[in-house]
Amino acid sequence: MVGALLALYAGARLWNAGRPRVGRGQTLAAVVLNAAWVLGSIAVIELGPLTTLGNVAVAAVALAVLGFAVLEIVGLRRVREA
Repeated sequence: MVGALLALYAGARLWNAGRPRVGRGQTLAAVVLNAAWVLGSIAVIELGPLTTLGNVAVAAVALAVLGFAVLEIVGLRRVREA
């Protein structure tokens, strides 16, 4: 289920990346979904029965997703200022 949702999300992001202009709402939705992913990752690390290596892998992906969310927020602010 998660894999199918991630494939759908990736397809939507790829479609948006090919557009000449991406809407503010779509970018904000991506930020919210990325934040949800990071919060879910924290919950999995705290509550889940993962090994140490599993926790490190989940944390590494969460940090990458957090980095994308930050970049998206910076992009939103730059568009607003322009």
